[in-house]
Amino acid sequence: LIDFNVQLKHPYEVTIQWTTASETNSFEFEVERSRDLKNWNALSTVKANGYSSSVLNYSYIDKTIGLGVSFYRLKQIDANGNFLYSSIAKITTRNAGKIVVYPNPVSTTATLYASEALTKNQSLQIIDANGALVQTVAITAGNTLQFSTNKLSAGLYLVRVVENGKTVSQTKLLKQ
Repeated sequence: LIDFNVQLKHPYEVTIQWTTASETNSFEFEVERSRDLKNWNALSTVKANGYSSSVLNYSYIDKTIGLGVSFYRLKQIDANGNFLYSSIAKITTRNAGKIVVYPNPVSTTATLYASEALTKNQSLQIIDANGALVQTVAITAGNTLQFSTNKLSAGLYLVRVVENGKTVSQTKLLKQ
């Protein structure tokens, strides 16, 4: 292993990338995450090439990052069951209790990322600069929601998640 890094690509997605210089009897890589450096959870396994004398690149995207500090490491497992751990990498998300819209500014389609899971009892409302409700989007469940902005004019909007008539969270959106 010659390189191991993690990057926050979107508000709630982490890209984990690693590179090997060569591989001998390599079986798989287990991507692990911890919140406290004591308890580690396997997120996924990525099949290794097995045998290689050239540089190989691997990656995995963690879409379940959550809030606060997360630590990542790789468990490199050989075909005979022997294993080694990589160095540990750290990521911090700071959007506690919030929603984030990406990309922002937006052209045609935006994605809402929520720090807490959205529910089907909630809806997404888009409010224009005059305070008028211009679009409502139904929410199914999960931490992400894609929605079209094709019908919005260029300008600044307030995007809010509403449940039972009350605003749960809100952010701004700039439509190009």
